[in-house]
Amino acid sequence: VRFDRRLGSGRTKPCIIFAETEEHEEVELVLKLAAGCEFRGLVCEAFASLLADDLDLPVPQACLVEITDEFARTVPDREVAANIRKSCGFNFGSRKLSPQFSTWPVGRPIPLALRPMAAEVLAFDGLLQNPDRRWNNPNCLVRGDELAIFDHDLAFSFLAGIIGGRQPWEPGGLDFLAANANRHVFFDGLQGTPVNFDRFLGAFESIDRRRLSEYSNAIPQQWRNGTDATGRIVAYIEQLKEHLAEAIAEVARVLV
Repeated sequence: VRFDRRLGSGRTKPCIIFAETEEHEEVELVLKLAAGCEFRGLVCEAFASLLADDLDLPVPQACLVEITDEFARTVPDREVAANIRKSCGFNFGSRKLSPQFSTWPVGRPIPLALRPMAAEVLAFDGLLQNPDRRWNNPNCLVRGDELAIFDHDLAFSFLAGIIGGRQPWEPGGLDFLAANANRHVFFDGLQGTPVNFDRFLGAFESIDRRRLSEYSNAIPQQWRNGTDATGRIVAYIEQLKEHLAEAIAEVARVLV
């Protein structure tokens, strides 16, 4: 219902908007437009956010945001307005976090209280083949002892062949987490330290086929046009669950 501003100069050109929920509550959202990351990216965002929420990882609430041409005509920023006009229909949004959250600083040591969550975030990114939470592009916010993770349009990167053909449960399948130039934001702080993934493993095991169907049913038909991402992601998660213990062992191996 109301445009606020651009949010930085990221590849997907996110912006801040105010939207009205079905309960007529006005909420502030970070909006990712289909014109900025394509429908495949929106599907990846949705699946990763829903899964992270079920795993009790610190992800902002995900939203489907319906954009109309009428709204586009109210946007004063011409470039953004043009992208919005190309993105009419459903787009991906997430609740904007408190301004007290700030970007995870480069090279910051991981406080003891945050180590368990940081380890689970690294495991999550490994299992979802997300190479985009790097030391120099953290896609992670912090406020005291709280983390918040975001930006998952490059998750399930097997869809685009970004990180090679090995699966996370195969030897070397998670080496991208430790790759020097693009290593994970939490790799340096966790390497060589004891980690326990029992809670994370149990939470992941509870994601059953019924829940995956609910994820799939939440994807708008508009996003499915021209991409088989939804079906491939569901099939991937089902296969991952069959090899979950091996995948977690591979995470632990990378961190040795």
